[in-house]
Amino acid sequence: AGAFENGGTAALSGNTLTLNNVTPGDKAEVEIKIVNTSTVKTAYRVVIRNQGDGKLPFNVTGEAASWVELAPSTNPSENVKVGVELPTTVGDDYQGKSYALKIAIEAVQANGVASVDSAEALTAAVKESKTVVMTNDIELTEMFDITESPKIDLGGHTLTLPAASAVADGASVEFSNGTLAYAENSDKNLLEVVGGSLTVDNVDFDLKDATNLSRVPFMVTGGVLNIKNVDVESNRYYAVTTNNAQSDAAYTINIEDSTLTASNTELDNDTVLSNCSYLSRLNIKHSTIKGQRQAVFVRTGVATIEDSRLISTGEYLNVEKNVTTN
Repeated sequence: AGAFENGGTAALSGNTLTLNNVTPGDKAEVEIKIVNTSTVKTAYRVVIRNQGDGKLPFNVTGEAASWVELAPSTNPSENVKVGVELPTTVGDDYQGKSYALKIAIEAVQANGVASVDSAEALTAAVKESKTVVMTNDIELTEMFDITESPKIDLGGHTLTLPAASAVADGASVEFSNGTLAYAENSDKNLLEVVGGSLTVDNVDFDLKDATNLSRVPFMVTGGVLNIKNVDVESNRYYAVTTNNAQSDAAYTINIEDSTLTASNTELDNDTVLSNCSYLSRLNIKHSTIKGQRQAVFVRTGVATIEDSRLISTGEYLNVEKNVTTN
């Protein structure tokens, strides 16, 4: 907390760090007291994520930005220092704006964290339901079978998924802190939720060129999808859809502190489409949803939209046949 060299400020209130009038190269540092009451060896880290509309491309500095081990019932000898720094390479697009960042402490049993640097190591760790931290980019040629409940920390790297969907069926799966990418020429959905739950938190997406506009980043046919701190620019008909679900499917979609956009060459899209079941739930909070035709389309079920922006650019009507038939 304090003032930046160029006049901006950083203010800490609770676990929220608010940055005002940031400029490239600005850095804010906070001290956190860690109290460890665990009777087993523990690993912890400090996680800082964007909160609300707008995504600041910051770097997190300090030892606790990565997993740190603690002996049973032992506290760090000093308060943990962690910093937030805006890279000098981002240009002036973020200057003069304000951003709210949420600070959290994550802790797990020390032997529950696995660092992986290959597809084989990632697949093995996922089967053991460990917290997985990637140490470099990984490309899967075959999708792993998720039957347990792993947390996959991308570690700022890119995980490229094969030409088959990542299906969370009866498990609880989380991807965070990095980039998920389509394999080249994939004509499949990127992530499907058919049961259990899937969470993406602080994740970017490399969607490549669309070979099939109906294949989307998120397909939900059951279970729970949680989207947090995510900026998705889908070049397909949808960013999130339930189009293939059965009419009586029960699913929940939660979108929070995120920006979802659909934009394709046909100028026709519904960025978020929930259209299958009266049992469905769609919850959007502190987010922006933008489309060329429709931002959000809810045919049935219950939708709750709070403190969010829904934007239709109207580009759909730039196509003459759309004006005459709709």
